Amino acid sequence: MSFIDANEINLQKFLYQPAEVFKLPLYQRPYAWTKDQWADLLEDVLSLSKNDIHFFGAIVVVPTQEPDHGIKSFYVIDGQQRLATILIWLSAIRDKMKDKNNGLAKHISNSFLSSNTFWEGKPISFPKFELGEYDNKHLKNILEGNIKEEEHPIYKCYEFYKNAKYSDDIWTIILNNIFIVHINAQNYFNAFKLFETLNDRGLELSAADLIKNYILMNTSTNKDIFNNCIYEWEEMYQKIRDKSPVKFIRRYMLANYKGKFSESNLYKHVRSRLENNTTRQYFQFAKELNSSASIYKKIFESSFIDNKINKKLDELKVVEVSPSFTLLIKIIPLYEEDKKSRRNDILKIMDMIETFHIRWGICGQSTGRLDQIYNEICDGLKQKKFEEYSAYIEGKLSRYVKENVDDEIFKRNFASRNFKFGEQRTKYILWKLFDPTGETILDIKEIETEHIMPQTLSEQWIKDLQKQIGEDENQITALHEEMLNHIGNLTIIKEAWNRSMSNRMFVQKKIDYRKSEFPITRELKDNNKWVFNDIENRSKRFSEKAVEIWKWEGEPIIEPPTVRKIAGQERKEFWKGLLKLSNEKTWRHSNCKPSENGSTSGGSGLGGVAYYYSITLDCGAIGVYINRGDKKENNFIFEVLLKYKKDIEELFGDNLTWDISPDTKSCFIFKKYEYGGLMDKDNWARLQNNMVNGMVKLIEAIDKYLDKIAIENEEYKKFIEDKNKMTKGYELRYSFWKSLLERRKNITGVYEDISPSTYNFIGKEAGKSRLYFYFTITNNFGQVKLYIDRGKDRKEENKKIFDGLYEHKKEIEEIFGEELNWERRDTQIFSEIRKRYNFSTLNDRATWGEIQVKMIEGMVKLEKAFKDYISNLE
Repeated sequence: MSFIDANEINLQKFLYQPAEVFKLPLYQRPYAWTKDQWADLLEDVLSLSKNDIHFFGAIVVVPTQEPDHGIKSFYVIDGQQRLATILIWLSAIRDKMKDKNNGLAKHISNSFLSSNTFWEGKPISFPKFELGEYDNKHLKNILEGNIKEEEHPIYKCYEFYKNAKYSDDIWTIILNNIFIVHINAQNYFNAFKLFETLNDRGLELSAADLIKNYILMNTSTNKDIFNNCIYEWEEMYQKIRDKSPVKFIRRYMLANYKGKFSESNLYKHVRSRLENNTTRQYFQFAKELNSSASIYKKIFESSFIDNKINKKLDELKVVEVSPSFTLLIKIIPLYEEDKKSRRNDILKIMDMIETFHIRWGICGQSTGRLDQIYNEICDGLKQKKFEEYSAYIEGKLSRYVKENVDDEIFKRNFASRNFKFGEQRTKYILWKLFDPTGETILDIKEIETEHIMPQTLSEQWIKDLQKQIGEDENQITALHEEMLNHIGNLTIIKEAWNRSMSNRMFVQKKIDYRKSEFPITRELKDNNKWVFNDIENRSKRFSEKAVEIWKWEGEPIIEPPTVRKIAGQERKEFWKGLLKLSNEKTWRHSNCKPSENGSTSGGSGLGGVAYYYSITLDCGAIGVYINRGDKKENNFIFEVLLKYKKDIEELFGDNLTWDISPDTKSCFIFKKYEYGGLMDKDNWARLQNNMVNGMVKLIEAIDKYLDKIAIENEEYKKFIEDKNKMTKGYELRYSFWKSLLERRKNITGVYEDISPSTYNFIGKEAGKSRLYFYFTITNNFGQVKLYIDRGKDRKEENKKIFDGLYEHKKEIEEIFGEELNWERRDTQIFSEIRKRYNFSTLNDRATWGEIQVKMIEGMVKLEKAFKDYISNLE
C-alpha cells in the first residue's frame, strides 16, 4: 500500500460519499474566512462556464481509528476553511431553493451536506463535516437547516451566500467544475509533512500554525505525547488568541533564546532550535510555551493578585513598553514562585522599565534596538539568581542610558521635543509631572490633552501676541508652528472641557483652569498672559522636573572593551564630520548637532516623517522614518510609497529595505553601509561620504513620491500643501543664512562657530551669560539685536541690565552711528535693543547681497558699541 493516496477529483465525487464524513482535529484553528475570501470564491465560480475548471487546492485527510455506525470518518489536516465554506454555500443554495424546487433542496441536503445510512434497521444521519468545539454547533445548525441569527463568522458566511445573486444552477458548477486534489495521507506524520509545503487558498499560514504543525509532526509517533502536545497548544492558544499568537511566541523566543526573531523568520528560527529534539523535548517546549502564555495573558490584562503590580502594568502599557514584555515574561514566573519576598524587586524593575522607555522615547532613540537590548539582558539572566536580577538589569540598562539618554540629553529633548498631542503617553507624562508619587489613580480615558495656546490662532490671538511681543504675523506664525506641541504648551483637562475651550483667549481659559482637579492645569491661573516665552520657560521647568521624576542613578556594568566599542565620544566626533559634509549638500539636517546618540534626524516637511542617519558598531545607515502616532496612518503613507518602490529605488540608484516594525507603530525605508568599525577612523571619510551622498539621493527619491499621498487620499492634501510651503521657507532661510555667513567671513575676516539654520534667527552669546547678539529675518525685513533674557525667575535682573545700558544710550548710539530701538518690554521677561533693515521680499534673492551687507555691518557696529558696557556687567 502507498504511503500517500492522491487523486484529482471534483467536489461532487469528493462529497457524494454516503459512508464518509469529515472531522476537524483538536489542534486546528477556528473558522477564519471573512468577506474577502467569500467574495473571491464567489467571483471565481461566477466566472466559470460549463466547460471551465477551477482548481481549489488540496484537501489532506487522515483516517480516524474506527468507523462509527458503518460511517468512515477522516480528519481534515489541510483544507478545513475551504471545505467548511463550500458546505455553507451549498446550505444557502438549499434554503433559497426550498420554495422553488423542494426536491432539489432535499437532494443537496441528503447527498452533499450529510451522510446517511441504516443501522440496526433505523436511518441515521451525520453532518458531512464536524468542526471544533467553538464552531461546530453553528455549522451543524446550518447544515441541518436550523438557521439562527448569530454574530459568528459561520452565520455571516451563510448570510453572504444567501443574499448573493447567482443563477439557480450554480450548485452544478460548484460540484462539477471545482476540482481538488484529494490526499489521503494514511497517518499524521505524512499529513504534517505535506501540510508544511502546501499553500492554502485561504488565510496564509502564520508562524504559529507552522510551529504547531512542526511540533505535532514530530510527536505523531507517540500517541500520549502527541495528545499532550495538542492539549498544551490548545490551552496556550485560547489564552492568547486575541493577543496575536505570533507576537507572543516571538516574545517567548526573545526571552529564552539568544538571537534575532522577526515575525517573518520566526518559524525558521524556532524550527532550527527544535531540530533533533526528542518527542519529550517537543512536549516540554509546548508546555513551557503554555506556561508563559499564562503570564503573558496576565501582563496584558493586568490580572495578577497584587493590585500595585496591576496598576504599574497599566501605566507601563500607557507608556508603550511592549518590547519590555520580553523581560517581564522571563522574570515574573520567578516572582510568582515567591510573591512576598520578591514583590519589591519586581516593582523596582517595572519602575526601571518605565524610566528607561520614557527617556528612550523622548530622546527619539530607535525602538528597533529595544528587542536586542532586552534579548541580551534575558540571556545574561540565565547565569543569575533572582536576587541579582534587579542590579544586573539596572547595570545593563545603565549603559544605554549613559550613552544615549543621560540627564542632559533627556532634559534638552524634553524641553524642545514636539509631543504627540493625542497620544496616551503624552497624557501620562503630563499627569505624572504633578503626581510623582503615583498615588492618585489614573484613568487615561477620562482626560484629554489641551493646547494652552490653541492649534489655530484666531485673529484676536494674533493681535494680542503682536501687542505683547512686538513681532509681525509671519514671525508669530513661525514661532507658533515651532512651539505649539512643546510640553510647556500642553496640559490635561476633563474630556468635556476640551470642546468648550476650543480657541478661546487665555484670560477666558483661566476661568476654567482654576477649577481643574489637576494641579498642572490649576497652576495656570497664576499667569497673566500666555506668549512664547511662557511656553519656553514652562518647558524648561518641566524638563528639570522630568529628570527628577524619571531619575536614573544606576551605573553601567563594566564589560570587556570589545563589547563597549561604541563610545559616545566616538559617535559625537563621527557626527561632527558627517553633519559638516551633509550641510554642504542639503539643509535637512542643518539643525542637528553632533551628539553621543546613535542616530540623528531631520524633517521631511511632512509631520512624523523624518530622514535619519544612524551608526552602529559595524555599519552606518540612512533612511526615512514614518511615525505619525497612528499605526493606520503610518501604514497608509508606507503603502503609498511602496506602490512606487521600483521608481523610488531607480531614482535612488540601489535597492532599499522596506520594513514595518512588528512591535511599534513605525515604518522604515533604509539603506545600510558596511564598514570596518566605528573605532577604525581611517574608514570614516569613506562611510560619511557614502551616507551623505546616499541621503541626498534618498531625499530626492522620497520627496517626489510623498506628494503622491495627496493623490491617494484627500486628507493628505493639506499635509502636502503645508510640507511644500514649509520646505520652501526652510530652504530660503537656510540659503540666506549660509550666504550671509560666507559674506561675513569675506567682509570681516572673522569666522565664529555659527552654522546656517532653517530658523528665522542665528546668533551667539554676547560675552555674558544669557545675553545674545542675534541676526533675525522675516519675509520683508532683517534685524541685528542684543537680546537680554536670563530666565523667568530673573526678570528684574533683565530689566536692571537693560536700564543700566539705557543710561549710556547716547554714547552707545554715537559709536553705532545711528539710533537704535530700545525695547524694555515691561510685560515680558526679556528685553532687547535692535536695528531694523527693510527690504521688499525674502523671495527676491537678487536683493540679498545689499541687505546682508547692511546686516553684517550693523552687527559689527552693534558688537563694538556694546562691548565695553557688557564687559562691565556682573
